[in-house]
Amino acid sequence: LAEMIVDNSGGAVSVRGNDGKTRADMGLIPNGGVIRVQGNDGKTGVVMSRIGPFGGVSVMGRDGEDRAKMSIGPYGGDVIILGNDGKPRVGMGVDPNGGTVSVLGNDGKKRVVMGVDSTNSGFINKF
Repeated sequence: LAEMIVDNSGGAVSVRGNDGKTRADMGLIPNGGVIRVQGNDGKTGVVMSRIGPFGGVSVMGRDGEDRAKMSIGPYGGDVIILGNDGKPRVGMGVDPNGGTVSVLGNDGKKRVVMGVDSTNSGFINKF
């Protein structure tokens, strides 16, 4: 089953299973669009969006909460991996010097950071 809705933002489409539960949505939001995919349990599994000049993807765990996020920023791509508690554990991204990877402990504090500095040299910092 599919349903189309038109509102002030433009429009949206919902696709439902035989049980009437929504399995996928696609719609327009101010400055962009969103696609959301859900499982049989009704929990969101993936969200893809484009807002203005930037895009992003979020992948959810069994509980429907974010576990991985990928986005595009002013210098390129960024990825954040989260633990089951929803706290970031690993972050990777592109910055003006190249790229950086950060590994965080269960307490949310940075434990290792590696990347490229402004002199184009690599570095690794342990905390």
